[in-house]
Amino acid sequence: MLPPTSKNDNVAKRSARTAECAWKDTMRAEQILAAIAIALATLGSAAAQTSPRPEHTHASPYGNRYECDYGYVQNAAQCTQVGVPENGRLTARGDRWECVRGFRSTGLTCERIALPAHGFLSDRADGRGWECERGFVARGDTCAALLIPENGYLNDRGDNWDCLRGFRRVDQTCAAIALPVNAFLTTSTGGGRGWACDRGFSATVDACLAIAVPANASLSIRGDDWNCDYAFRRVGSACVGVTPPANAHLDASGHGWECNAPYRRAAESCALP
Repeated sequence: MLPPTSKNDNVAKRSARTAECAWKDTMRAEQILAAIAIALATLGSAAAQTSPRPEHTHASPYGNRYECDYGYVQNAAQCTQVGVPENGRLTARGDRWECVRGFRSTGLTCERIALPAHGFLSDRADGRGWECERGFVARGDTCAALLIPENGYLNDRGDNWDCLRGFRRVDQTCAAIALPVNAFLTTSTGGGRGWACDRGFSATVDACLAIAVPANASLSIRGDDWNCDYAFRRVGSACVGVTPPANAHLDASGHGWECNAPYRRAAESCALP
């Protein structure tokens, strides 16, 4: 007769069966993962065999694409070498070329820049590749000296001239400014008069006339005209008082009136709608 099975023996058997099941599940999962890894490797190998990366390329930092190496340019599905002409060099990106200093591109080659007398190399010369020294101006393929008239001086850029204070430009000369009474010189001496009238005077062709300010008016901020005071409006050369009709008030400008709400303007009066 077999001895009775104790409670502890039953617990031990159940634990052993649980451990065995967990081990089998782990092994099964490992086998599945290994199969997946083998399948992915096989697919990657097949893809590599069917779509090889072109020569002279490297992996792009953006996705799984590729980029041409430095000195090569994309041409259909290939990367071809950039043909650099004599006196040329690759740009910083490496996918095209540019001419070295002292040469300019003709499209396929780099030709030497013919530098005229009083000229210097420049990258800002509208394709010429050179600019003129201060006091000279480009004319065709040469640098011509600026002819500065009497009472004139070279401007800040050095490619033109201005007239001294008290003179204004007239064609290729600097003519003295005839300053009328009650006027002062201005900084604008190009094609203008070169002078402006004092405050309280208005300019004609060659004189400054005193401004006649009517009653109930004052000079404008600019000083070359007048404005009517508050509650007056301009009529010809005078200021006439503004008298709002019944149910109206002066507007924001002070030179007209508007109806009180809910009245509406009807000619020179305010009426209910």
